[in-house]
Amino acid sequence: MNGVRWVACLWPGLPQLWLQGRWSALSLAIGFSLVLNTAMTLSFVWPQWVSAPARTTLWTVVAIAWFGSTLTNLWNARAGRNGDRQTSHSDPFTTALNEYLKGHWIEAENLLVQLLRRDPADADARLLLATLQRHTGRLEEARETLRRMERYESAVKWELEIRNERQRLDECENKRRLQDSESDDENTNRSADPTDESSNNIAA
Repeated sequence: MNGVRWVACLWPGLPQLWLQGRWSALSLAIGFSLVLNTAMTLSFVWPQWVSAPARTTLWTVVAIAWFGSTLTNLWNARAGRNGDRQTSHSDPFTTALNEYLKGHWIEAENLLVQLLRRDPADADARLLLATLQRHTGRLEEARETLRRMERYESAVKWELEIRNERQRLDECENKRRLQDSESDDENTNRSADPTDESSNNIAA
């Protein structure tokens, strides 16, 4: 097993997501991240919010979760269980996921489109495609992909992920509107600034 896989074993859910393409592992990875960030925030930023025993309990939960997950990941890696799906060249979804994680958007999208042509109800492929479209700034396309995804029963198990993806899309749209507004305000201020005109006259 190479060094990258060893490092992946240190984060709960990451080996299963990266090597097996299991979206349920994404929830595990995000959940552990939230718990860890909460523990760090309550310990180093706002320690007055909770008592010392509560912080100790929280860090104990983090330690047990991390230690247990790491041992499980290392055990599965040694047994070759985490790499079974990656070694199969007949699984285009895993290939698409790997391309996505590498930032190869075009290659990943082409593979996902092929998957959806074969099976329009492939919820895994649609969810990954929506995420990819968001990363590439095609927010309305991502929303349409999620709407189509919800037409199939296979989308039921991804209800939480769909809701989270829509929240990320809203955040991206709000950020884009704010940037556009700031740009418009800056252009308006420049056009209304008399010093610009006087500077041009002096230069003339």
